[in-house]
This record gives sequence, C-alpha cells and structure tokens, in this order.
Amino acid sequence: MKKVTAYIAGDGKTFWTEKECRKYEADGCVEFEPLPKYGDHVPISDKALMWMIGGDGSCYYATETRLSRVHAHRAPHPEWATHLVYFGK
Repeated sequence: MKKVTAYIAGDGKTFWTEKECRKYEADGCVEFEPLPKYGDHVPISDKALMWMIGGDGSCYYATETRLSRVHAHRAPHPEWATHLVYFGK
C-alpha cells in the first residue's frame, strides 16, 4: 500500500502536484460551461484569432466541448485551449 497526496480543483479534477492544480484553476478551467449551440466555434489559429479579436463581439477560449470565461488574446494561449468561440453583437 502507498499513500499519495492528490490536489482537487474546484470542479473536481484531480492533480498529482499542487502547481498543476493551481495553474488549472488560475487559467479559469474550473469555470467551464457546456459549449452553446450558437456563436462561431473554430479551432485556434492565427487567422481565426485575428478575425475574432478584431471584431466588435466577444471571443473566448474553449475546448472542443466546453466554453471558458477567459477572453481570447494574442499568444501565449492557455495550454488547455484548443478552440475559440466568438459571439457577435
């Protein structure tokens, strides 16, 4: 038998180091929401990012299935972010 220390983020995700857990929480991952059916959903690319942050709407980082409350910006992007979601006005 072996005892281990685990760190659990606010959303229940488990990490084996405190540093990873704190980074995950600082990146806003615990505030993910289901990806809405509206808005423009695209994988992160320089072209998409420039279009979205140059518009008059709101652009957020996302994964393929979850939306964050973190506004997109020029690199570096959060490690977990794979997609962008744009909500036009």
